[in-house]
Amino acid sequence: MLKFGGKLCYISYYLIVVVKGVTKMGGSKTRDGIRISRVTDAATGIEDVTLRTGRNHNYVLNYDGMRPCPVDTSTDARKMVVPWLRQVTDNAYTSRELYDGLRKGEL
Repeated sequence: MLKFGGKLCYISYYLIVVVKGVTKMGGSKTRDGIRISRVTDAATGIEDVTLRTGRNHNYVLNYDGMRPCPVDTSTDARKMVVPWLRQVTDNAYTSRELYDGLRKGEL
């Protein structure tokens, strides 16, 4: 055990794991660094998009007539969520507008 930023930590396989506080490095962000809560908030702001918890991924976005879109720490929002949202909105937004909206947490 060692002290890191005032918290007790231990080193495991070259990864510092905090015992109290955040348990993983970037555990609440997508692969490209956007907070998962902002992605889900922005996506559910679109009419008829629903959010459910998944078995293999923390969250799954659903829209009638389309395949679901998983959202987790392994998700690259620019490559997976943005194209899915473009289909949902019938290209009403550009990819850049959608990605910026996901980063802000609102569309």
